[in-house]
Amino acid sequence: MIGARARLRELESEIADIQRDFPELAAARPSPEAATQAQPARPRQPRAKRERQRPAQRKRPAMSAQARNAASERMRKYWETRRQSRGASATEPAPANTGVTVA
Repeated sequence: MIGARARLRELESEIADIQRDFPELAAARPSPEAATQAQPARPRQPRAKRERQRPAQRKRPAMSAQARNAASERMRKYWETRRQSRGASATEPAPANTGVTVA
């Protein structure tokens, strides 16, 4: 308790120094009595309740097994047609880069 009183005196001394250096701040600062008579802080809500008040993130609806299978089939067909459209070039190796430039 003695340390707290000493620290309070230090803080009051610092406040007095600041108010002396910046007199415009002294007029804007409420008195210590007014600060203690201000409305009491409202109690904090438990953390879980505060988190529930946040807007929920939008979730994608779950796909049914039938919808997943349909999507899988569509993609299988898509990639099959892509492979066919590329023809034989998909199975042939790409030409090696020899580093020779033809002008």
